[in-house]
Amino acid sequence: MKKISALMTGVLLCISVCAQTGNKGKITATIVNEQRLALENATVELLKSKDSSLVKVAITDNAGIAEFENIPFNTYLLRISMVNYSRYFSLPFTLTVDQPLIQVPKISLQAKTGIEMKEVTVTAKKAIHSKTHRPHCGECGK
Repeated sequence: MKKISALMTGVLLCISVCAQTGNKGKITATIVNEQRLALENATVELLKSKDSSLVKVAITDNAGIAEFENIPFNTYLLRISMVNYSRYFSLPFTLTVDQPLIQVPKISLQAKTGIEMKEVTVTAKKAIHSKTHRPHCGECGK
C-alpha cells in the first residue's frame, strides 16, 4: 500500500510540474540599427497588451538578441529603448499553446537626429581646512 501511495504521489507531482511548464512559452527579439547591425545593450521591455503593465525586462546581447523565457500565455507587446535612439513599440502578439515560441521580426531602431551635446564646464573650489578646528569633529562640541 505504501508503494502505491508513493507512486501516486510521484505521478501527481510530475503531472503538476509538467502542467505548470506547459502554460508558458518563449519570446525572442532581435534589435538592429538603420544599417541592420546588431544593437548591443538595448533595453527590451515585455508589456501586457491589455494594460501595458511591465512583465519582464531584458538587455540585448552582442548579437542584438533579447530573450524572455517561462512567459505565461497571454497577449504582449515590446517597448524597446536605447540612448540616442527613438523608442519603439511593437505590434501586439499572442503567446499560446499552439504558438509557445515567438520570434518577433527584426526591429530596427532609428537614431535620433539633431541632438547635439553642449559644452559642459566643471568647476570646484578647494576646501579650506583648519588644523586647529574641524567642524563637527566632536572634540570641541561645535
